[in-house]
This record gives sequence, structure tokens and C-alpha cells, in this order.
Amino acid sequence: MWQAQLDTDNGAVSADRAPLAGPFEHRIFLPATTDQAGLGMPGPSTHLVSLTRKHAFLGQAWFRRVFEVGCAWMDHRVELELERVIWKSQVWIDGHWIGSCESLSTAHVFELGVLSPGSHEIVICVDNRPLHNLGRTHAYIEETQTIWNGIAGRIELRATPRVWIQSIRVELDPAKAGAHVCLGNVSGKAGSGRLIGKLTGLDLSEEISAPVAWQAAGTTVGLKFCSSNLPLWSEFAANLCRLELVLETDSGWTHSREVVFGFRQIAAVGPSLQLNGVPLFLRGEHDGASFPLSGHPPMDVDQWERVFRILKEWGLNHLRFHSYCPPEACFAAADREGIYLQAELPLWVGGLGAPGDESRMDWLRAEAARIFDDYGNHPSLVLFSLANELEGTYLFQQQLVREFKASDSRRLYTTCSNRLWVADALEKSGRADRPPETDDSNLRRSHQQVRIFQKARAVWNQPGDLGRLSLGIRQSGQGRLHLP
Repeated sequence: MWQAQLDTDNGAVSADRAPLAGPFEHRIFLPATTDQAGLGMPGPSTHLVSLTRKHAFLGQAWFRRVFEVGCAWMDHRVELELERVIWKSQVWIDGHWIGSCESLSTAHVFELGVLSPGSHEIVICVDNRPLHNLGRTHAYIEETQTIWNGIAGRIELRATPRVWIQSIRVELDPAKAGAHVCLGNVSGKAGSGRLIGKLTGLDLSEEISAPVAWQAAGTTVGLKFCSSNLPLWSEFAANLCRLELVLETDSGWTHSREVVFGFRQIAAVGPSLQLNGVPLFLRGEHDGASFPLSGHPPMDVDQWERVFRILKEWGLNHLRFHSYCPPEACFAAADREGIYLQAELPLWVGGLGAPGDESRMDWLRAEAARIFDDYGNHPSLVLFSLANELEGTYLFQQQLVREFKASDSRRLYTTCSNRLWVADALEKSGRADRPPETDDSNLRRSHQQVRIFQKARAVWNQPGDLGRLSLGIRQSGQGRLHLP
């Protein structure tokens, strides 16, 4: 259980400011939102255009608790993960400011350094006030998931050696089959060792062994898979593979990491899509983060599997996430069920790249990089859109798409979704800012077909409260502490 305090003064928090003084007034089991804990201002009896919240809070919510570090973590680096937060989080350990994270789409991860065995106090400040103008993005809007405060999903401490496997990026295209392994290093020294592991899947078993060396800042190692006849992933055969790697250092430390993924190749061929060289017809639905019982998207795989099974019962194979990106559990479930996903930046407003827009664009570029890093190994992530209904600055949007494709080519990209105004932009507004050489008559016919298909929609209700509440710290394998 955590202590909690809602800071109605909402003072500026920085590295120079100590955490809010305790003791805190309230108690809360995390993960949860302040709505679920009954904290905040009582809401109105009804809303006509959005969810009716029993409690709401916009500002800084503070959470504090004590945790124990065992001797097994001695001389290990420790990191903290807060799986989903709106919008900014900051962390203090034993009164010392650690850092801040700002993301609406991915986990907030903090490097805590080496913690001595014994008791430590952690303080977290979550601020859900807006940082940038993102318009009516469904990642930050009252009409669907709500602008909640709190922490959803995993709250986890992880311990690793000072040299560790930081990330694994798998090339999903079977023609490029391999992986890029990033090794982190906080030892301050160069070193060497070996990566050993195994690649497994349907009729697939490949041993991996490669020497590695790193500098004081770490390194990235490229691995090439040698197996032929790799199992392919699609809606018809959701074949998943597992890559298990162990880093063995010459100094005696070891660290292991694994990733589950699927081999597939997505391409645009003329006016059509192809998956693994076969024509692909997407039959899909729109998801706007509308989950009224929790007020936020599900954070567990089971709930998303239920959603995708209902989609399949209606003959659908695709889900588009309107101006937001779902959590890790969604991609894992879609991988298993063979569902094609389109994620988007949390954005529904025009004027991208205009003079004075540098701060917002820096954040959006960083947010896209976080999405690709965290979810890019999932074969279900076949499409990515800059946002919903972006108007104007079309050349800048094209430039942004080129940047994203150059950084990660494992999926297809588009400038925006639902940009129906292009077809009649000239007669409506007199603006010539539209895709070059657009055939308006063909585009209008396409829009008419889209409207026909949109009449077939799958509807689901989300059962149960998704808050997974428990009473104590538990330690599990791979050097992890869960902080409920």
C-alpha cells in the first residue's frame, strides 16, 4: 500500500525541489487511478458527451512508500518501470531526485543506480496537466478514456549487472532475419564476453553464439539468423518465435533477456497491400480508448484477447487506434490472435512544423521513437499513422514519414488517418495543400467504399475492473520487485 497526496497548489517540481513533505493524507493500492481510489473532486451527476466520473483530479498526485532491497541485489544497477502514466512522472529515492519521464504511449523507466541492501523510500509525482497542444487526441481527452491520474499496469523494480542486455530489436522481414542487441554499461569500463542463446519456433531451433566487446558507453551487436524456411506470421497462422539470449562477461557476470516476435513482411505493391507476398485485405474497426469501467485501456493480455476474439467472430482482422497507442498487452494479444494493428501518435491537431512548433515536434519525434523501441518487435504492428485528420503542412508530414521509415522500416507508414477533406479541399477552402497528383474522383470513390465497410462494426463491453490490487512487495525471478 502507498501513501498518497493530491497537491492542490501544483507547485513547479524540479531537481532542486525536495519531494512533497509527508506524511500523506490518503492510502492507495497501486496500480490504480485516483478515480478508482475515490480521490479527487466529486464529479457531476451526468455528462452528455463523455464518461461521468465519480472523482476527477488534474494536477500533481504524490505517492510514497518504503521498500526493501535484498543482499542479492548488491552491486547491481536498479531501474524502475511505471507502465502507463498521464503525462509526466518524477521520482525521488531517499529524498534524492532521480529524473522525469514524459510519455502518453510507453512505459516511464528510471535509472536508480546501485541501491544498498536495506530499506529505501520512493516518492513518485504524477502530473496529468497538459504539456503540449495535441488537440483532441484519444490519449488525452475526457470523452473516451478520461484524463486520469495515477499509475496503470506494472510498477516494477528490476536489478541487472552493471553490464546488461538493454534491448533486442528483431528484424521481422524474413529476408533480413536477425537482431540488433544493445548492451548497456554503467561500470565505466570497457570489457568483453559472449552472447549465447537460442532461436525457437514452429519447426525452428537455432543455437546462437557470438563474441562481444563493449566500450565504457556500451555497444550494439548485430546477429544474423541462419535458418531457412522461417515460420511466417499472419492472421491465418499466427506463428510466433522466441529469441533467448544470455550475456556472459569475462568478469563472471551474466544477464539474460528474451523476446517473442513473428517473422512477416508487409509491403505496399501498387494500390494494394501484401503480407508475406500475398494480397492483404484489411477488415477493421476503430478503437478510441473507450473503456468506461476502468477509464483507461486494459493493461492485461486476457482482456485484449477477448476483444480480438470478438473482432474475429465478426469476420474482422484489423484494429485502428484513433490518435493513440495501446499498451504492451494489446500487441502481445494481437500477436497471438493474428490481428493487424495500426497505432498512431497521440495527436489530433494541425499546424505541425510551423514556426515556433519546435518543442512539440521534439516531443512527438521522441514519442514515436519510444513507440518503435518498445513495441516494434510485435508482428501485429503493421501500420503506423502520424495522427488523425491532420490538415495542412502536407510536405512536412511527408518529411516526418520519411524520417520514421529511415529509423525503423518494419512497418508501413502514412501521413495521417481519415483525411477525407483532401478530395474536396480546393472547393471547400481554396487551399492547394494536398498530396501531389491526387486523383480526386478515385479518392471520392474510395471514400464511398470506406463508408460502406464502416457500417459493419464490432461492439464490445469491457467486463470487470482492471486494477490488480495486492498487499505486499513480492520478489520474483530475473531480479524484479513488484510494488503494489
